[in-house]
Amino acid sequence: MNSSQTEMNGNSKAKRKNFLWSLKPEWITGLLQIMMEFVNANMRSAQGFKDSVYQGAAQKMKEKFGVEVTAEQCKNQIRHQRSVWNHIQELKKKSGVSWDETKKMIVMGQDEYASHIQVIFQSHSLS
Repeated sequence: MNSSQTEMNGNSKAKRKNFLWSLKPEWITGLLQIMMEFVNANMRSAQGFKDSVYQGAAQKMKEKFGVEVTAEQCKNQIRHQRSVWNHIQELKKKSGVSWDETKKMIVMGQDEYASHIQVIFQSHSLS
């Protein structure tokens, strides 16, 4: 485990910090590639991946990048990436919104952006 992941408290018990996937974007890409290998090996059921697959992904991350992540951290990152993907797909369906393949980003006009942000703020203020 590297120093960016744990710290020792006064009782000499290891306290796990969040793993910062954003430190190196290739970690996210690597995890997605590893998970695709599992998909191609038919290791995903209709209910999703078993815990053993995430444990395998954590091991492969250590082998490939030299970073120690847990199966739970891999599972959470995949869940996060799925959420981002779903959000992008929903945005692409809106009028005036497109995907720039070169920049790998959503593109929209100022009016569409203002409308989208207004909807987000309204939905959060009602919660």
